[in-house]
Amino acid sequence: MPFRKPLPAISKFTFGTGNLRDPENPQHVAVARAAMDAGVWFHSAAEYREGATFQVLRKAFAQDPRHIPRCIFKIKSFSAEAFKACVRESIEKTGVPRVDIAQICWYMPDPDKDLVPGAWLHDAMCDMQEKGLVGNYVLEFFRPIRDIATRIVQRELFDAYIYYHNVVDREVSNAMYDLLEEKRAPVLALHTVGGGTGSLGFSPKEEGPATLAALTELARQAGCADEMELRLRFPLSYARNITTIGATTNMAHLNAMLEMGRNPRPLPADVLARIDALHRRWFAV
Repeated sequence: MPFRKPLPAISKFTFGTGNLRDPENPQHVAVARAAMDAGVWFHSAAEYREGATFQVLRKAFAQDPRHIPRCIFKIKSFSAEAFKACVRESIEKTGVPRVDIAQICWYMPDPDKDLVPGAWLHDAMCDMQEKGLVGNYVLEFFRPIRDIATRIVQRELFDAYIYYHNVVDREVSNAMYDLLEEKRAPVLALHTVGGGTGSLGFSPKEEGPATLAALTELARQAGCADEMELRLRFPLSYARNITTIGATTNMAHLNAMLEMGRNPRPLPADVLARIDALHRRWFAV
């Protein structure tokens, strides 16, 4: 049984839950409820805030069980047992009916040893789908990009791929970025605003002042009100980025992200070209 499936429609903005850390804080529950009311997807993981994030989600979801969102969960993939346990934990501790999209992370599977019929990961992934506990699978990329990751994309083994992609970070090498483009592979872009105004993300720290000055100029050139607008608009300026995942506990920031998701406004092509040129220099390897 192949584990690849057509992706469902995902909201352009996905609410990242990593900052929800206190189930007794009404603001944290209220932000989760507001994202639920907006109908966007959620992204979470069992290890966030040592499990407190799941507690916030369970409380929010219990308040309005008819509007439990569709969710992307990070799933541990060290062994078949850990994989299946993490799927079940994500469901049981949040109250969702299933893991809509499982994000394979912390382990880069070997396509010839782990992703063929009879291999532990392949069979565990298929088993969870057969039981109705998982819908789709996406693979997360971390630095450095290894040869086995390249082989996975070349063979188009996953439904989509997920990595940091924002103004100040692109967590794949130039070669991988170009391969994903060649394959027209869907991407879930993590960390929408890259840490917020003034953050350098993973860009070279020694270039900090020049980078921030460049962002100010790029925002002006793009007609943005400020650097934050540039950051918000960037991820959805690429058709291949089918969603951008951003986290916050601030209602105003959430509303800005929700509006960006409802009405994406791609940056001008010349501004994107300048940012892409910076990325190609910063993240070549």
